[in-house]
Amino acid sequence: MASPQLAGAREKLGKVLKDRWTLEAILGVGGMAAVFLARHRNGMRAAIKLLHGPLGEDVVVRERFLREAYLANSLDSKGVVHVLDDDADPELGPFLVMELLEGESVLDLLERGERMPNDRVLSLADQTLDVLAAAHERNIVHRDLKPANLFLCADGTVRVLDFGIARILDDSAARLTRTGVPIGTPAYMAPEQARGQTREVDGRSDIYALGATLFRIVAGRHVHVGVGGAQIAAVATTRAPKLHELGVAVKPELASIIERATEFEPERRYPNAREMQRDVRAVRRGEAPPIASTTLPPPSAVPKLGFAVPAPASQRRVDPARELVIRMADEARQRAHAVAKRPDAFRAVVGEQTRQVNVEATTDPAARTARDAPTPPPLSTTRDAPTPVAITDADADADADEELPTLVEPIRPDALGRAPEAAAQFARTLD
Repeated sequence: MASPQLAGAREKLGKVLKDRWTLEAILGVGGMAAVFLARHRNGMRAAIKLLHGPLGEDVVVRERFLREAYLANSLDSKGVVHVLDDDADPELGPFLVMELLEGESVLDLLERGERMPNDRVLSLADQTLDVLAAAHERNIVHRDLKPANLFLCADGTVRVLDFGIARILDDSAARLTRTGVPIGTPAYMAPEQARGQTREVDGRSDIYALGATLFRIVAGRHVHVGVGGAQIAAVATTRAPKLHELGVAVKPELASIIERATEFEPERRYPNAREMQRDVRAVRRGEAPPIASTTLPPPSAVPKLGFAVPAPASQRRVDPARELVIRMADEARQRAHAVAKRPDAFRAVVGEQTRQVNVEATTDPAARTARDAPTPPPLSTTRDAPTPVAITDADADADADEELPTLVEPIRPDALGRAPEAAAQFARTLD
């Protein structure tokens, strides 16, 4: 069954934007937008990126979307896709005009079952790190590096795609990182992202994502196997396995680079992209990687995830403030969906995790049953309970490489006592 996003993209084929650009083919579909092959009325071809339906009506989403043009172009790097223009169509909303690339993504290659030789993997890492270093020097963190966002051009160069959810590390961008817009893909997000520790996300989070991508290329599997919430929990609580323990045939020096990049704690990874690139280039010259060759001290225990432990049924009690928050959030979400005419949705509450899954209620009986099922009673919390984390899983049944990006946003327990403010925050995380 085609996803609502793909179905929506197909409906746009043949449309003409601003009487200039005809959408001829779909190049890719993501969580926020679709990319089309488009032809200008003067015959020129380009890639057009369009937000999905109602997302174009959201002011914050539009701001984030248009910001991609300025972030990518500000890097002045050959390793990014440059945005040539931005505009808005009266019917289809805002769009970006981008240079058209010839080639394929790393994900396309992997899905054909092809394996990259070690030398090509090292070249991919080297070129990607050039872009990350340029971005990090400008305090820009990509936050969604993965095989689908690394493009292998026909001339052998690598381009880093989709800076649409990148984070600028300053206070002016803070409000853009707290909305219900996705901020990562589970299979490649760093543990601090999976744990909802947004203030700890920095350049080392991108280094982890690159390491996880290289792991996927050489091992043929993800660092943590799983889908949706289960995979997020594994990322947030489990160290990455060693490649040799999995029996992966890979150059030991390359394996040591990948394992250093995917260390659980940020301080155990490479301190920055240039240092990782130094190791990569050393291995390409046939030398030992100077940083990855050093031995780290034994790691400490992984901190426990901050989910409240369920109390026995006999001891559960209803929290009026929390119930009010949930009810207000539900009402706000229902009004938003009615206005935007989005696909139907249901919410499942498991412990202190909240997950929203988009479903096609008119064609999926199982989804209708799940949607209409009663919500379990809230779990009791203790005064000293750690911070719970709200998790929104955009498509729990999708393959992890193609899964829509996932939001992980902390909700402070003390916020539940302030119903209006908490309701607004809770509603943002649900949508």
